[in-house]
Formats: sequence, structure tokens, C-alpha cells
Amino acid sequence: MPDWLTYDFVKDFQTAIVGVIGFTGVILTLLVNAILARHQHERELEAKRRTVRAGILAELHAFKGMVDRNLEHPGPSPGNHVAIPRVRRLVSNHLIGDLGLLPPKQQTGALEGVMAIEDLSRKLVLVASSVSDDHILVNETGHELVNASYTAAQAALSDAIAALEADET
Repeated sequence: MPDWLTYDFVKDFQTAIVGVIGFTGVILTLLVNAILARHQHERELEAKRRTVRAGILAELHAFKGMVDRNLEHPGPSPGNHVAIPRVRRLVSNHLIGDLGLLPPKQQTGALEGVMAIEDLSRKLVLVASSVSDDHILVNETGHELVNASYTAAQAALSDAIAALEADET
């Protein structure tokens, strides 16, 4: 092809050539930005997933520790009462809506752990002689039922913790 033909082609279609090059640049920029946005979103989800798992796991460990310590307590002497702090979920109340970010077995473990805490709270109130906002009072008869509730919660919390600590990626 002669040089004058190439020159004429470029001269005649320079606007179209610049338009194609510019349009291609815009499309490539949009594609790269979409890929970067997707990676950023995936990193944010992973960070949220780790936060939800760590928060609920920490709360379950704290409750299991409380249950373990309370099971070691000898209970009230005859005619007396023992004060037991009320069970309150703090962290999981805020994270419960994000459980869907966890893998299925961890979701199940987290829910079972939270339900064990709620079940323990209801059972303790039922066997209490007196209930206040901060604690319950339990007599010697009720203390046996409290220990049975703690034992059931201990097993459920152990299972929930094991499910959350399992490596599911």
C-alpha cells in the first residue's frame, strides 16, 4: 500500500480513529475499576466475616468461662441464697443480623450458642427466688436446678465454640 494512501486514510478518518482509541480507553478503565471494586468488596466482606466470627466466638468463650466457674461454686448453705449475675448477651445482639456471612456450619454453631445463652437465662429466672435487673437469688433447692441448667449450657456452648473454631473457608 503506498504511503500517500495510508496518509490519506489517516487524514480522512482521524476523528474516527481518535474516537475508537478514546472509547477503548474508557471501556478498559471501566473494566479495571469494576475489577478493583469487586476485589475491594470481597475484602470488606471477608473483614466483616472475621469480625462477626471473632465477636460471637469471644462472647461464647466468656459465657462458657462463666458457666465453668459457676459450676465450681459450692452453692448456698441451708437457709441462705446465692446471688447469680443475670445473663446478658451484648456482642451477639449486634452481630446476629450478619450471621449469614459465616459458612453454614459456623452459622449453625453461632445460633446454637446464642440460643443456649438465651435458654440458660430463661431457666435461671424460672428457678430464682428473686429476680432483679442485675442478678437473681437462688436458694439451695434452686441451686441444683441451676447446676443442671449450667451443665446443659456448658455442653451446648462447647459444641458451638467447636463449630465456630472449625476451619471452613
